[in-house]
Amino acid sequence: MNSNFKWADDAATRFLTQFSEVVRVRRVQLGLSQGELGVRAGVTRSYISDIETGLRNNLSMKSLHRIACALEWSPAELLIKAEARYVAFGAMAEPTSIICESSNEQ
Repeated sequence: MNSNFKWADDAATRFLTQFSEVVRVRRVQLGLSQGELGVRAGVTRSYISDIETGLRNNLSMKSLHRIACALEWSPAELLIKAEARYVAFGAMAEPTSIICESSNEQ
């Protein structure tokens, strides 16, 4: 395992907060209820609610793909929009540092 990086929990939490907000804003832009988005994505209304409120922070790639498509975006677009919001709110200096922080420990 590469010990040059460590998980940046605070950065990840801030990113997930922005991700949740991007999902909610896009859903509202499309005029969808949480239940309607859930039907489109093949998940429950409570699953969508948990994403939007930050209670669900471990989406599978499959769920991410389904939700992005239900929001009429690609998974990459959804993540890029969340990252852009993260950057816009001054949460970080450079986009590449979202998930990991450099560690000098070897």
